[in-house]
Amino acid sequence: MVEQPGIQKTLEEAVYVDDGKIKSENEGKVIILAGTVEPELPFKDPATEVTIPYFAAYRKAEIFSHVKDTDYEYDWFVLGGDTESDNKGVNTEELSSSKLIAPIKIGDYNIDPRIFKEIETIDKWKDITEDDLGDYELTIHKSKNDDTTYLSEDEYIPDVIEGYKCMKWQDQVDKTRYSYEVYADKGPLDFTVVGVQQGDWLMLADDLDISYIKKGIHSGEDFTVDNVSSNRTMGIGISGAGAAILVLAVYFLFKRKK
Repeated sequence: MVEQPGIQKTLEEAVYVDDGKIKSENEGKVIILAGTVEPELPFKDPATEVTIPYFAAYRKAEIFSHVKDTDYEYDWFVLGGDTESDNKGVNTEELSSSKLIAPIKIGDYNIDPRIFKEIETIDKWKDITEDDLGDYELTIHKSKNDDTTYLSEDEYIPDVIEGYKCMKWQDQVDKTRYSYEVYADKGPLDFTVVGVQQGDWLMLADDLDISYIKKGIHSGEDFTVDNVSSNRTMGIGISGAGAAILVLAVYFLFKRKK
């Protein structure tokens, strides 16, 4: 539990590339690649055809539903993305919540968009605006609660509706709306990532379950140390929680015997 098996050894043996050049002798090997992300912009959301002018975005999809165990209350519920699917919840084609990543390159490498599934979001995300969206035929409205820009194919529906006044909204059940946040860092878009070289692609290493990315250009050694340390910290946290549960179990066992 303290450390994901094999991660440190895999990263230490990985080939480090910081010039973006593809070499045939690295085919099938784990690569730590450092360089500037070059996105093809704008790109279209595969589920909605909305134009996204940023290299990364998040689509939040919601469905309008009756609140269980109530008579007159309706609310919006998030349609979660399937992170266990083949695409790991990235560029999901059906209308559910999903990370959206543009076609991108680092040097000569095309980058599997799933590598960016865990892209750091802190302080870099903002709501997409009407000016960003380009040409589309959708209804736009602002949430009264948080001023989020929502898009839908139907009329405006309030955020939360309760009481007898909500009767008129019953026929809107199962309607959907969605909103976008975009990665608004103006750059430079320098990242260090890890994946497996397959032809001119750097692919997510599914069998190793490593998709680490880190903002900026980092040496292979620093990248390895940082990621192994983060895994070790996570493992210790899990182990600590397990120990606490074990202590409680023993306590209640003895209490019951008394």
